[in-house]
Amino acid sequence: MSETARQNSRTVIVLLVVSAAVAAGHLLPGLDRNEIQIGIRNALHVIVFAVFALYVFGRLERIGAMAAAATTLLLVGAVAGIAELVQKLGGGLLDVTDIIRDLLGGALAVGARALWTKSADLSTGPCMAFRVGAAVTGAAVAAPFLFWLLVIALNRYTMPVLVSFDRWWEPYAYDWINAGGQDGDGEYEGERADGMSAVWQLHRRQRSGISIRPMQADWSGYSEVAFVAAVLEGADTSLTVRINDGPMYGRYSREFFEEVLVTSTPAVYRLRLDELVTAPGRAPMDITDISQLVLLAPRSRTTTVMLVDDVRLE
Repeated sequence: MSETARQNSRTVIVLLVVSAAVAAGHLLPGLDRNEIQIGIRNALHVIVFAVFALYVFGRLERIGAMAAAATTLLLVGAVAGIAELVQKLGGGLLDVTDIIRDLLGGALAVGARALWTKSADLSTGPCMAFRVGAAVTGAAVAAPFLFWLLVIALNRYTMPVLVSFDRWWEPYAYDWINAGGQDGDGEYEGERADGMSAVWQLHRRQRSGISIRPMQADWSGYSEVAFVAAVLEGADTSLTVRINDGPMYGRYSREFFEEVLVTSTPAVYRLRLDELVTAPGRAPMDITDISQLVLLAPRSRTTTVMLVDDVRLE
């Protein structure tokens, strides 16, 4: 077999492997529980297709930079489109933004390689400028992934504090649940009192509150969950506290829960973890695989505003 034939065979193999990996990534469950996981998944779209494009472009450079770049991006678009179709056939959604991310990863990789290759034909000054451009373009491929790793590291570093609501990265660690007024767009929705507490107006027709996604799943070294809470406006209100392990993620039903009565006086509430993970007639949840802490207030037909702060493990 000639060298050209061997190179073509390797290119086909890489194409098939990447296609299979991308299809599996779209069909298998996994990185979709929260914004951080979704961010990592999206960042991996960029990285995987950047590596694929870099390989293909390197094999095709002999036909000319422009032709190689165009052909590479066409292949990237084709593989990305096929992956999204496979995802749709598997019961998911065809996400055009994923295709855009894949093309972006391919374009960044091709641009970085082209700039680096061009620098070899230039004198010292322009050569350095092109190589810096190549390095910056290449770094852009990994930047989103590194950002989400930083968010994870910062959240883990602040354990046992789950959320204090006063750090820039913490909004990625929690979601609002039906927060706001009757139409879901109340004036308190998503606001933080003085930038240091979670504050929301209770929904008129549904339970509302906060879903916290811990970056450390193993809570076996702790015995209690604690938080500060108060009613800023309205009557004393109960607050339901529930934790979920991996298989129970996203469930808000009342099998596993404890309730506290929150008044207008700010107070620290503490609940035992061994009571939160057990329920009559049910297998206990796995304390080493906690995926979610939920704080839910009941619906309220009158204006009621709840404050929660400094959620931690003890």
